Amino acid sequence: EGHLYLPRKELMNRAVKLLGVDETTVAGHIEQYKDLTVVKDRVYLARIYAAERYVEKRINEMAFGSSPLDKKTVSSLLESELTLTEEQKKAVALSLSRRLSVITGLPGTGKTYSINILIRMLDRLGVTYELAAPTGKAAKRISELTDREARTIHRLLEVGWADGMMIFARNEKNPLSS
Repeated sequence: EGHLYLPRKELMNRAVKLLGVDETTVAGHIEQYKDLTVVKDRVYLARIYAAERYVEKRINEMAFGSSPLDKKTVSSLLESELTLTEEQKKAVALSLSRRLSVITGLPGTGKTYSINILIRMLDRLGVTYELAAPTGKAAKRISELTDREARTIHRLLEVGWADGMMIFARNEKNPLSS
């Protein structure tokens, strides 16, 4: 179904119904099965949990890694943008200060406007960047509103399958060109 984990109670109910055994039997197997990881009443396949933790670690390293732009450059760029709200300025400043950033918000909060300002600044500075979104619909919308190519995160990282496993052609050994 696309879930990364199931709540323990839901997994127990499904297993009892599917296998026709009692809850005690299921509970014992959940605890003993080495291919499962239980965290805060969530049951993961161990390899999925390990992959999620690894991705979290790498995203944090990239997001908080140093930017090619110094604070003075970021400040001077933002000074000329009088049309940005304080929240939009924060989003643009953080995006300019990090190697990886995510701009989120409710509809109508100025995400696309902020991205357009950010793109203009990066283009002016000659900084390379990629626009990505979690869904095809979101990527298409960003492309329409920015006149720049936006791709899904999976397409950007060139997802593929090998031996039943999802693999990414773009990774630590083959990073996106900068």
